[in-house]
Amino acid sequence: MKTKSIIIAHKDKLRQSTLKTTLSILDCEVKKTLSSGVRTLRYIIREKPDVAIIQEKLGDISAFEIVKEVAQKNVDTKFIIIFNEPTFENLFMARSLKIKGCFCDSQNSVQILSIVNAVINNEEGYCNYILGDEKSKVTFENFGKLSDIEIEILTLFNFYKDAKKVAQKLDVSSKKIETHQECIASKLNIKSSESVLTHWAEENEDLIKTLAF
Repeated sequence: MKTKSIIIAHKDKLRQSTLKTTLSILDCEVKKTLSSGVRTLRYIIREKPDVAIIQEKLGDISAFEIVKEVAQKNVDTKFIIIFNEPTFENLFMARSLKIKGCFCDSQNSVQILSIVNAVINNEEGYCNYILGDEKSKVTFENFGKLSDIEIEILTLFNFYKDAKKVAQKLDVSSKKIETHQECIASKLNIKSSESVLTHWAEENEDLIKTLAF
């Protein structure tokens, strides 16, 4: 099996070094360490490493912007994002951009190795610290099942609070919105009534905004 090529992009050179040392026990080779977001983006597009481990904010460009640019170039690099102050919204953004893994800068070596090893083996490796309790994990998994149009409908429910207005805004029939309501409710494991969907959208407004970018 081919040894996986990895790059590390972090503003702190000492952190670059410790991560490189941590990863040395895995079947991979750290090809490059970088501190600049723009240089990281250029390197990934040119060299196409198997995995890129990059800090959330690199000063001149964010990790999410790098992922979007690389996707437009059809480069198949898998990404792991290092979050400084992790949030649930960050995790949903990562999932929406098909980022394979993430961890917190404060996590220990064993946890980091587990996440990186999962991504190397083409599995997802997400930070349990962000997911927290079982309810959060279920919400994360369920919300990730929603399609783009379903997310848009939830966004409109949060704004208009009325199915007929949502239908008018999307220029579709009320029956079509009802069908979407049932699909959304099934995926979120909630009732499909207008009031329940509106309440859910209000409670999860930040998550909806994150994916409706």
